Amino acid sequence: MIRVLDDMPAGVLGFEAVDDVKEEDYAKVLVPATHHPASFERMAIVTDARWAGPAVKVFSILWPGQARTFPVAELESAKRWAADRAS
Repeated sequence: MIRVLDDMPAGVLGFEAVDDVKEEDYAKVLVPATHHPASFERMAIVTDARWAGPAVKVFSILWPGQARTFPVAELESAKRWAADRAS
């Protein structure tokens, strides 16, 4: 399941993946919320999964903008980084 997070900084969309994410979740939640999926500047992935960092590095060449992983304990830092347009 994917749910939209409400407590995000201005200009930032936040999503939480819970348990299994299915194609239907992607189509019903993520796609409608990201009207211009190729126009984002930053993607912060917050997870404690060890494989996520290397995977983001590999797949980020396919995404526009910057992508970075953060541990769950650094959620607030991830939000600030995603909202920062200066760097």
